[in-house]
Amino acid sequence: MSVNWKNGMKIASIILSFFSFFAKSNSEPALISSLDSLRLGNNRFASELPAHPNQSKGRRFETAIEGQKPFATVLSCSDSRVPAEIIFDCGIGDIFTVRVAGNVAGDDEIASIEFGVGNLHTPVLVVLGHTKCGAVTSAVNGDNIEGLMHGLIQKIIPAVNKAKKANPKLHGDDLIYEAIKSNVYQSISDILKQSEEVRNLVKTGKLQVIGAIYDIKTGNIEWLGNHPDESNLVKLTTTEEKSKEQKREGPFFANKNLMFMAIFVVVCALLSGGVIFLFLNYIPRKKKEDIAEDKQKEPSEKNETKE
Repeated sequence: MSVNWKNGMKIASIILSFFSFFAKSNSEPALISSLDSLRLGNNRFASELPAHPNQSKGRRFETAIEGQKPFATVLSCSDSRVPAEIIFDCGIGDIFTVRVAGNVAGDDEIASIEFGVGNLHTPVLVVLGHTKCGAVTSAVNGDNIEGLMHGLIQKIIPAVNKAKKANPKLHGDDLIYEAIKSNVYQSISDILKQSEEVRNLVKTGKLQVIGAIYDIKTGNIEWLGNHPDESNLVKLTTTEEKSKEQKREGPFFANKNLMFMAIFVVVCALLSGGVIFLFLNYIPRKKKEDIAEDKQKEPSEKNETKE
């Protein structure tokens, strides 16, 4: 009986999701409906009842002429088993997707995210990890990774260390899963710390940043919600922001201080010119005057001796 009840609820959810697509207007969806669209889309996909929306010739023409108007930005792993548009049962122009191994958030990924949430105005950003993630597994196992991939793994190490510290008794797949979850939060933290634009959008309620983990076996998504420390992450003080800006720009002679540098150079040039002028003019002339004065004194001294 309980099994039938669960199946009935699942079918009702799927039917509701179909209606949500047909009832959807062309205007920008509200924050909650964007997240609901992702949830319902994943429900359809995992239940093997996908709607395959927005994949027609008409949709291609529409987005080509009117441009893209995605309702969500998703940072996910490059893993071929995690295609965002498919697992959320979405179509062309629905999701602005940023994919990178280990769903890490470096400068390039954050720049792309800023375009999605800032320029395209998506009201939700999902950082999506997944089970059996190869990058996180390598970080947990301490594999010797060479080439540029080594730098990418280093971005995951802090999350792995946090997972190990919080779960000292876990090993194997259980530890890897906790590391995957920690890595999702790590990426959210990196985004909020490094992107003033994302922080401002979150502060003003125009953006929601959500963590999630996709199960590559079942097709279901576990929604983690907001970062546990989001309220503090979006409240970086002015001092911290200035400190970061100074680190980016470098020491005194940075781009921002070109005017001061120019003034400094001019003052140094004037002082140097003054010193050179003294050496070339005043000091030699002073010496000549002293010599002439000495010559005038010599006859008078001779006359005094004769007398």
